[in-house]
Amino acid sequence: MSMSLETQDEEVYTTIQEIFSGKTPNDYLILTHAPKSETKLQVSAVGEGGLEELVSELPDSGLAFALCRIKADQVNKFVYIAWCGHGVQGIKKAMFPVQSNDAAKLFQGFH
Repeated sequence: MSMSLETQDEEVYTTIQEIFSGKTPNDYLILTHAPKSETKLQVSAVGEGGLEELVSELPDSGLAFALCRIKADQVNKFVYIAWCGHGVQGIKKAMFPVQSNDAAKLFQGFH
């Protein structure tokens, strides 16, 4: 069983670029596993509410990988969050470090 993430979904790449470019009002995105998959990512949430809203969207019983654009001293900064919910157990928890590294590569340019 491969633990690496599958990221061929065009929506994933498009949404990441929207967050980095700032061309839409959305300032965060959350990627989670697609239904019935331990490795394929899908966009599960996007929004305009910053870190506070992003945190409220993170799953209690799953893994998530998020990117948030914040403004600091008139400069856009990008924050990467790798999330392992309290209810995650077994193989999913073991896969987290590998998948977190894979997801970080998708978000190159974060601080």
